[in-house]
Amino acid sequence: PFTTYRGGVAWNPNFGFVRPGSQTTLQTPSGATIPAFEFPPINAGSGSLPGAIIPASVGNAPQAGSATGAGTGAATGQPLFTKIAPGTQKTINELAEEYGNEGQKSYDAAISTLGSLQQMLTSFGQLNGSSGTGWMSTGSGNEMRVGLVKGVNGLLGAAGIAPIAPDAVAGWEELNKATRVAGMQLVHSMFGGSREASMIVQGATSSVPSAENTPRGALRVLYGIQQASMEEVDRRIFETNWLRSHDGNLIGAAEAFNQQRTPAMYSRRAISFTDPYAVKSASEATKQFLPGTYVKFPNGQVAVVPGQVNLTLTATQ
Repeated sequence: PFTTYRGGVAWNPNFGFVRPGSQTTLQTPSGATIPAFEFPPINAGSGSLPGAIIPASVGNAPQAGSATGAGTGAATGQPLFTKIAPGTQKTINELAEEYGNEGQKSYDAAISTLGSLQQMLTSFGQLNGSSGTGWMSTGSGNEMRVGLVKGVNGLLGAAGIAPIAPDAVAGWEELNKATRVAGMQLVHSMFGGSREASMIVQGATSSVPSAENTPRGALRVLYGIQQASMEEVDRRIFETNWLRSHDGNLIGAAEAFNQQRTPAMYSRRAISFTDPYAVKSASEATKQFLPGTYVKFPNGQVAVVPGQVNLTLTATQ
């Protein structure tokens, strides 16, 4: 019996891989005429495989229609198999393992970091208000000032008197907690959840804004970390879409993503939240910046670059 493959190629122990040729007929010993397919000779190195006429009813004999072969696949006449070099297969396996292990951990950490950053933005807003000034505002000496307010509130509470700025104090406490959590999540996002030295964890935590940062400086750093996390999320979505459309082969995915959405584009979008980029035209803005980036036109108008801000998963069949 023949085992058929895509492209109309068939395998038989006696003939090896063969491609069906033109349709013909074959006369049986009883004199009956049955449909058959003629297989031309195939060169095989220094020798050759003989041609043959195979009844269409034998095993899974392919249903051919032309000299290039048709059968269950397209009549392209292209080679059936492309042999993958051992080095290439090793790379495919390594990328798949990285995607399923460290890549998944980095993605999960980036998602969690975005949640912590949102908490921090809310807390900074409670402490700084609309003006960014005042007794509770962030910046140098904030720890001491808020500490005094907390002490006074403790006395007022004991006397049954309403506390001073309770929402701002609660935001300060939440900010301190979120800063430590975001620092640990940042380590997971950058290093894929591996066990890092305490010095690295402390360094990552110190890179996250705290109550001692000025209002404007804190926002700049927060937006920078936010967009770095968004880049990690977009990269994961891009790789997932690539994996689905390339039969699980991730070779070239990282390079393609970096060509379309460079790290500098995410950095520029983060900077634009506090300092919009000056552009001369809308076409210049769409060519140089990611969607969601703030730009400023010559007339002073501030606008947002249109388009899909975050990548999304493509629909699957």
